[in-house]
Amino acid sequence: MRVRNFTLWLLLVTIAATAMADTDSLPRLRTFQGENDSLVPDGSDDSYTNGLRYSEMVSLNDGTPTGFAWARTIEQLWCGGRDFKGLGLCDPDESRLIFAGWSIGQSIYTPNSISEPIPDPEDRPYAGYLYGSAIVDIVDERRRCKRWNLEGRVGVIGSAGLGEIVQTKVHRLIDDERPMGWDSQLRNELTVNLNALWQGSVLRLGNRDDESCGHEGTYFDVVPHAGVMVGTVMTGAVAGGTFRLGYNITGLPILPIGNTALAPAEPPDFEIWLFGGVEGRALARNIFLDGNTFVDSASVDKETFVYDLRAGLSLRLKDVTVTYTYVRRSEEFNARTGLEDIHEYGSLSVQWTFP
Repeated sequence: MRVRNFTLWLLLVTIAATAMADTDSLPRLRTFQGENDSLVPDGSDDSYTNGLRYSEMVSLNDGTPTGFAWARTIEQLWCGGRDFKGLGLCDPDESRLIFAGWSIGQSIYTPNSISEPIPDPEDRPYAGYLYGSAIVDIVDERRRCKRWNLEGRVGVIGSAGLGEIVQTKVHRLIDDERPMGWDSQLRNELTVNLNALWQGSVLRLGNRDDESCGHEGTYFDVVPHAGVMVGTVMTGAVAGGTFRLGYNITGLPILPIGNTALAPAEPPDFEIWLFGGVEGRALARNIFLDGNTFVDSASVDKETFVYDLRAGLSLRLKDVTVTYTYVRRSEEFNARTGLEDIHEYGSLSVQWTFP
């Protein structure tokens, strides 16, 4: 199969997986997330310049619908059970909740200047990344703000990632500067990545009932997280934390590895909270800076240790939650003097639940 055709296959497989899953009678959580450097004041059109992701999760607590047997298999391998030890990373069987789903997304990266037909060889390369993923959430029922988020991604880098088409069409539509250097983008490559993220809510003030995951009455908590990424796109480890201050704080915040926030089974009709946080990453591989895996391509000398600073606001009204996040990212590669690599962008997500 030619790599260019993978784009079409990815879309078709995602649609087919959705059609096969008999989930009409199960609770569902849908999330749309958009990230762009235009969502911050004086945002620059470079670096991680745009990201889009749609995901859908369903609850498997009352049964396993057609098309989701794989999620139960992953749960057993990760957690183990009475007759099968597995990795043993979860609480006993009777205390677990499980959610499963899928997502499709795209990320676009560009150098500092997009007006040059031949990009600066000391700046990051152009790259478009299109992917689909399968997701499993394993939650401690007794303390519903403790969970594992497991994601397997299959995707494509290069022209088949549609970065050039999307950015060029959008810039033409809004009459913005035309990107000229996409002929130098990373070459087509199939990719695979496995991501695992742990989150937990601690130091909650207000409602102290661990069973409720902060239902009505919680006004402050801290959410540490840690995770690993292994694959041809990203390989490394992450760790950080988020504090939240507000009214009726529930669920868990959206993070880059696990982009689907966890909502409790019976959330209040209204909640609002401010948040801030930091995440550090140690990366052995970052394809967007290191370049293609199997062939020569544009690349730069990446920084092994980087961090993000985040702040934002989340608002829930009944079954809809809207979250805005401001992100300031440290230098990701050894940029020459005068080449700015510190980057800022904004993230806007909308989630809605269905009974």
